[in-house]
Amino acid sequence: MDITFTDKKLEKLANDDRKLVKEFGRLRAEKIKARLTQLRFATEHGQYIWLEVTGVEVIEVVNYHKEK
Repeated sequence: MDITFTDKKLEKLANDDRKLVKEFGRLRAEKIKARLTQLRFATEHGQYIWLEVTGVEVIEVVNYHKEK
């Protein structure tokens, strides 16, 4: 599945492990990476709901709890 981002800054953040950890902390960075990986490979799991979804757009990543 194709994943796009609303801006280049967000795309760079999502694709740089060090920046993710600095911005969100280790635990949340790992969760963000895991979710992006799940989305990338969603069509390969054979789940019928994903058959018509060809891509997603990440608008923002927010840590509402401000924990690191």
